[in-house]
Amino acid sequence: MHALTTRLNAVSDRLSDLEAGSLEPDPHRKVTDWYRQVEAEIADIRDAILRLTF
Repeated sequence: MHALTTRLNAVSDRLSDLEAGSLEPDPHRKVTDWYRQVEAEIADIRDAILRLTF
């Protein structure tokens, strides 16, 4: 569970950076790509937690 907490904290930090506009620009990615990645990681963490509880 500690690993999931660490992952969730990292995703939270990345989301905060996105909201603050402080991510380094990447010419190959749009801002929406970054948000999509954050959403996917949160969904993966959620699914992992559900697997642990059932």
